[in-house]
Amino acid sequence: MPRIHAIPAGVAFLDALARGIRDRVGDDPLALAQATVLLPTRRAARALAAAFLRAGTATATIAPRVLALGDVDDDDEVWSDADGVERDGVPPAVAPRERLVR
Repeated sequence: MPRIHAIPAGVAFLDALARGIRDRVGDDPLALAQATVLLPTRRAARALAAAFLRAGTATATIAPRVLALGDVDDDDEVWSDADGVERDGVPPAVAPRERLVR
């Protein structure tokens, strides 16, 4: 089965993506739940969820896992420097006033 697919110009991208994923996983209602789709933004992720509803069938399915690459909200505490500790050799951020004085 080919791993590269093209969506022609002029076709609604997310609708074609949803139909293509549904076609690829087949008729198993749980197979879709095993898929992971990476999109650039949360907005695109929400739009893909709507596209899956439009491309839906009469049977119940579990939606695929959709992740937005532009989201770092879940990992903010990983990058937090509130305690002033260096992480992986990166010093804490300089305060805005101190940056202006330098």
